Amino acid sequence: MKTGLDRICPPLLPVAVLLCCGVWMGIFPLFSPAWYCLALALAAGLVFTFISFRSSVTLILCAVLAPVWGAMSMGRIHRPVLQDNHISKFADNGPKVVSGTVVSLPRYYPGKIRMVLDCSEILEKNGAPQAVSGRILLNIYGAASETSRGIPGFGDHVRFYSRLNGIRNFSNPGGYDYKARMRYLGIFGSAHAQAGKIKILPRGDTGIKTEFYRRAASMRNRFRQRVLALAKERRSDAAGVLTALVTGQKEVLPRQVKEGFARAGISHLLAISGFHLSLVALGFYLFINGALSRIHTLSVRGLARKASGVLTLIPLSGYALFTGFSPSTQRALVMVAAFMAALLAEREKDPLNILSLAALLILAFDPPALFSISFQLSFTAVFFIIVGFTRVRRMGWMPEHKGVAWLWGMVLVTLFAGLGTGPLIARYFNMVSCVQVVSNLVFVPVIGFVCLPLGLAGLVLEWIWTPGGMWVLDRGLDLLGISLRLIDCITGFEASWARVVTPDNLALALIYLFMAAVYLAVFTRKKKAYIFLAVIMTAGVLYTAYGLKQRFCPGRMSVTVLDVGQGNAAVVRTAGGSTLLIDGGGFSGSSGFDTGRFIIGPYLWRQWICNLDGVVLTHPQADHMNGLVFIMENFRVKQWFRNGDESTARAFEALTALAKEKGIPQHSPGTKGLDLAFDQTRLQILPAPGSPLDVNNNSLVCRLVHGDVSILFPGDIESDREKLLAGEGNMMASTTILVAPHHGSKSSSTNIFLDKLNAQGVIISCGYNNRYGFPHAPVLHRYRERGMKIFRTDLQGAVTMTVFRNGYDIQTQRNN
Repeated sequence: MKTGLDRICPPLLPVAVLLCCGVWMGIFPLFSPAWYCLALALAAGLVFTFISFRSSVTLILCAVLAPVWGAMSMGRIHRPVLQDNHISKFADNGPKVVSGTVVSLPRYYPGKIRMVLDCSEILEKNGAPQAVSGRILLNIYGAASETSRGIPGFGDHVRFYSRLNGIRNFSNPGGYDYKARMRYLGIFGSAHAQAGKIKILPRGDTGIKTEFYRRAASMRNRFRQRVLALAKERRSDAAGVLTALVTGQKEVLPRQVKEGFARAGISHLLAISGFHLSLVALGFYLFINGALSRIHTLSVRGLARKASGVLTLIPLSGYALFTGFSPSTQRALVMVAAFMAALLAEREKDPLNILSLAALLILAFDPPALFSISFQLSFTAVFFIIVGFTRVRRMGWMPEHKGVAWLWGMVLVTLFAGLGTGPLIARYFNMVSCVQVVSNLVFVPVIGFVCLPLGLAGLVLEWIWTPGGMWVLDRGLDLLGISLRLIDCITGFEASWARVVTPDNLALALIYLFMAAVYLAVFTRKKKAYIFLAVIMTAGVLYTAYGLKQRFCPGRMSVTVLDVGQGNAAVVRTAGGSTLLIDGGGFSGSSGFDTGRFIIGPYLWRQWICNLDGVVLTHPQADHMNGLVFIMENFRVKQWFRNGDESTARAFEALTALAKEKGIPQHSPGTKGLDLAFDQTRLQILPAPGSPLDVNNNSLVCRLVHGDVSILFPGDIESDREKLLAGEGNMMASTTILVAPHHGSKSSSTNIFLDKLNAQGVIISCGYNNRYGFPHAPVLHRYRERGMKIFRTDLQGAVTMTVFRNGYDIQTQRNN
């Protein structure tokens, strides 16, 4: 006999939720505060399941075992026990000769090709070869194209000489755990090699899998080259979009194209996700069902529909393998297969149960999938669509006319999916699209139902009849070119999208509980529902008020020197809520990593900071400047302080163009310097040298003063500038904390300079195991001689100094 709860809650849903709680519990240490909270949630979930489904012993047993399985399996993956011969044991210890087998399709990034290598042997200097195990990322530079000689493919055995780097995080408050993500994928290091210097060893027995992937890689490369050749005269990015749609090679897309799709709220069209595979599956199903329906026997017995569902999985699986079979593609395939299985079992009218089954299958064998953005977005979107359409049908809000019903259904799908995924998109991408519904109504039919089929048809037809395939691809490119221009028009309006601060776990919980409370209050109209809604709204108001108080009236000044690798970036928050950014870090050369996009911007948004009262660029070099471009683009900057040096670097030209476009005032200290007040905090920018020196010595020297505490930011000055500063009166004599000049180089931090400062501590911002050897040993010795406390971002992560009325406190992200 079903209870009331049983009627509204499908049986597998609580089991799936309990499994999720168990997986989440597996990443926390035993008996930690978070562990206790999850244990309480598990207890509540088990009680709910018992009350709702007490007649089903099997279901109760599954509900008990699911969190245990999730916690144990996730714990093994999150805290793996590695053998002594594991490849990670040899990382960060000089260059080595590495041998292994390529076990992934190559990914083509600007300037490099990346693949996964399963290591088998390692040879250290003056040592014997050692058998090893474990996987690393192999980055290949200097290839003219993917067809260049010496570029290995799937299944190739290779040997190369390289420095082996361990996977490390940029350790900042609330920062992204890249190391954990790689660990979940089974990757524990990285290596770099030049094209042509990788020796491809004789192949052994290839096998069916290897041969399939090699042919798939060949088809992908051929397709990409054909599309690029067709699009060459158009000078548009349509070729990259079509390549991403068909082959899943999203990395070939320029950044501005990805941002355009994100601002329009249609990024899901570019990913090989549940939505993408659903479209492909629908195409295969309609084609196969149309063919089988012509067979009289199958049609009469009603088997054509079921047989079509089974047969659809065959080409769909082949397509998933062709795109590289990434974890997100695997999860999407499982989800589609679950709904196909429901079609066969004639249980398609129980969609929440099917969705729960798909989640159980995925998480049972791949627990880390729970922390994947694609998993969270896909399942949340489908859950909201199912719940929303169930309510719409019960209320009789679906029109009877098929054409109107289809259009109304498209609007509702976009609306429900947007409601469900909006908070998650705000959390992970700090963006809200205000034109999402309109964009999806326009571009899902055009790109999903026309361009994608044209691309797939062109892929197949091009191998059978090249002129016909090229013509089909040409039509797809024409349509995509028009779509890209339309996306630019839609997102060109300032009100079409907005940047938002990062909601934390509590904020996400309150948002989704508020949605649930509104749903219950509107459709049940019970007193308990209204009380629940009032409680959630009160909690939301209190949470928001506390966050605003911390943002605009913190009551104390803090300075956080961020871990940006080999570079400098510091965020200043005054007692009255003013915010300053001193330098923006950055990588030079072929690195495409943007410290502004991936480190500084997310940190600011997590602190509820969208406006900066001032940005300081000490000097125009890559490791101080490159990250500021993203900041200028995405934050409201009130003023920009820089020295008088000019640069032909692309980042500097972008900064000056953005300042001009946005009307940001620029200030230089000149020979008199600048003295500015931000609440109770003063920012003193010392006078520039009378006669210009070199790039490093021309750095702006900034002094931050709050009460009796001061911090000196000297940029990359060296001994010549330090001598000049040491002779400039008593301004330098009261420094409390020094940010090490030039990252701890031996050409800086001279004795006369340090003696003049008489600082209590020093913060060294540098990259772990950097090629310059910073900080140099003589400099560390000088600091220790003077009894200065030493804090290093390469070893301790971000360093935060909080200034109180009668002193200060310094904390590091890593407690070592």
